[in-house]
Amino acid sequence: MAEGGAQAIAILGVDFMAENVRALLDRSGFDHIPVLRLSRDPIGCTLAEAADAPAYGAYLDEAAAEPSAAHIIYVNTSLQAKARAAAKLATVTCTSSNVVRTLVELGIRRPDARLFFGPDAYMGANIATLLEALGQDAGNNSALQALHPELTAPLARDLAARYRYFKQGVCVVHHAFGADVAERIAADYADAHVTAHFEVPGEMFRLAQSAAQQGRGVVGSTSHILEYITAAAARKASRRFILGTETGMATAIIHRLKEALPPDAAPIDLIFPVAAEAVTPSASLPEGTSALPLLPGARASEGCSTGGGCATCPFMKMNRLETLLALAEGTIAGTLTRESLGPFEGFEARYPSGTLDLGPGIQSMVEMQHFQATGHFSETFLAHVRRAK
Repeated sequence: MAEGGAQAIAILGVDFMAENVRALLDRSGFDHIPVLRLSRDPIGCTLAEAADAPAYGAYLDEAAAEPSAAHIIYVNTSLQAKARAAAKLATVTCTSSNVVRTLVELGIRRPDARLFFGPDAYMGANIATLLEALGQDAGNNSALQALHPELTAPLARDLAARYRYFKQGVCVVHHAFGADVAERIAADYADAHVTAHFEVPGEMFRLAQSAAQQGRGVVGSTSHILEYITAAAARKASRRFILGTETGMATAIIHRLKEALPPDAAPIDLIFPVAAEAVTPSASLPEGTSALPLLPGARASEGCSTGGGCATCPFMKMNRLETLLALAEGTIAGTLTRESLGPFEGFEARYPSGTLDLGPGIQSMVEMQHFQATGHFSETFLAHVRRAK
């Protein structure tokens, strides 16, 4: 976007997203391009805050004590968390779409290394479950090679033995997919194809993984889910899909299906599983409140609950489309009006000069970019793993 001539970049997301964008733009020589947030108030994230907590520091101290260790940190974290981690041991950033490939590549190139992941406890546990399942499925070479061309069942077993994950970090949104939701899907939607993000609790993940093994589902990142639903709908494998991730993804799926399917195609059902305690019968509300038999979110915000529910992120909803439109309408003759909100001050304001060296944190993202572009880690990074104490 910057290379294409963008005058400014507005972030409709939480603060760590704006922070990461600011850091990468600065490193790439685009420090003159402002990064704008759409809220004057801080926009937090329970998962990012878990990586900033003392417990994560203690987890990394244990990892750094290993004679050879590598740390994979989820991109959904602050620059401060990335920098503090990289200062302790070799650290590379990952996304949900490349986390497994990153883990496998590290395990292959450093067969002596212990592999540590965090801070997402659900994603960490689901990766462990996936590695154990792949280690027992020696005949399914296509599934193994889809994750990494060099992955084998013995290697999956070896990786499972060398792998550790942080167990105290949770995304409040994906936490909504609990056991009762998985049970309801299994009972009421046996014919539907099931998708689940790596961040959902184990019950939902195992349900989708079982469906995937039967050729009627997928587990992975939002991009994996999007690609799967589009392809399955195009070949008419199913017209009913369980969406096991943040509900905002429905917009992208609908747009993709409109492009991929003919106008006369049969309707596609996207099913958002909701826990019983995440809805309220309208009969229990004052007369005339609603003509609908059930109201989402009347007893639990946005239809979510700790028992499971239709997941929507309350933090992302702090961004307002009206603010973005006001910002865009203020762009006249190549200038950008910032009356509605200020530029993202990010690490300049949060981490005054000298309090924390953010370079290692930024480098962990640059290393991820290198891996995405080449399929390999730099020799400098691998050497750092060897030096870890």
